[in-house]
Amino acid sequence: MVLVCGWIYVFLNLPLLIPRSLGIFYGFMAESIVEALLTLFAYIGSFAGLYLMYISVRSAYNPKRASLYLVSGVLIFVLSYALLALLFAAKRPPAV
Repeated sequence: MVLVCGWIYVFLNLPLLIPRSLGIFYGFMAESIVEALLTLFAYIGSFAGLYLMYISVRSAYNPKRASLYLVSGVLIFVLSYALLALLFAAKRPPAV
């Protein structure tokens, strides 16, 4: 799962550019270590949210626990998706 974020690409192609204040480069041809970490956390969060939703279906005999798992899984999944969308929007180069 760690390779999904492009760690090999990050370490082999470390750019010599100075990133912005958040550590995020403009454009899609360069990636910093901060971006790779944020992407990794977003992927782990989305899989954790999906797993919590799966566990909620399996624990249907206890409705209170199942609803807690379902709501927390959906919340974590949506937040992780929002983080990925935010990273994508931050990497877009400014309009000229």
